[in-house]
Amino acid sequence: MCIGCGCSKLTDTFTGLSKCDEDIDDDTVYSLRRDLDRLSFLHFDNPFDLDDEGSPIPAISANFKSDSDVGLVFFGYWQSHDNSQKGRLQVYYHYDTISAVYCENKEEEECSGCSIKNAKGFGTDKWVQTALWAQGGRDLFLAVDTSICQLHRSSNISVAEVYAVPQHGTGLFVGGTWHEKKRRGLYRPDAEQRFFENTREKAPVLRGCIRDVFIRGERQDLGDAFRVQRQQMLAEPDDNNAFA
Repeated sequence: MCIGCGCSKLTDTFTGLSKCDEDIDDDTVYSLRRDLDRLSFLHFDNPFDLDDEGSPIPAISANFKSDSDVGLVFFGYWQSHDNSQKGRLQVYYHYDTISAVYCENKEEEECSGCSIKNAKGFGTDKWVQTALWAQGGRDLFLAVDTSICQLHRSSNISVAEVYAVPQHGTGLFVGGTWHEKKRRGLYRPDAEQRFFENTREKAPVLRGCIRDVFIRGERQDLGDAFRVQRQQMLAEPDDNNAFA
């Protein structure tokens, strides 16, 4: 399978995916920081198409760069209205390994996953392109620059660093996620209630930059997404300092 930025296998799924030599517009880059008092992430509601059984079909991608050896790239979650099924996915890196985990819970949770290694690590402050998508039905793949792996089901997949499914709704966090280590009063009570399950930070904010975010295979306007996020989550939506 041809892989890497600009590869036809990815551009068939992701409309307008960036090429390797494409110039970067600073206005399209979103910065993330680790802060003792504030959260730092991008969040998107309803980010997945669904198959005939109501399971999500991921088609998500983002470029990131970070000087940290550990960080979260994606955390997605979903659940049906009657709570008969729910699930979560996560892409995160730890030193020289970037991993994808996809879990569905109908009667009990079953997970699939795979990992890609890079001897130089992923905290090199250089742009890394990541993509998680479904191909040929239920086959899931993770692509990281010019490497690829297929997610396979196993009972030995660790979910110790995977965040819990929130109380309700469907969404995708990019670059970081909600956790309890923050100052009270900055965020709306209903948002606090929605995400209360994740009391501690697991895979942390990636501490760096995000660009070229694709949801359902389409490039997202990060400025518009952040404005919606502020309206939904902040006690004072015009507070420019509430997110780190």
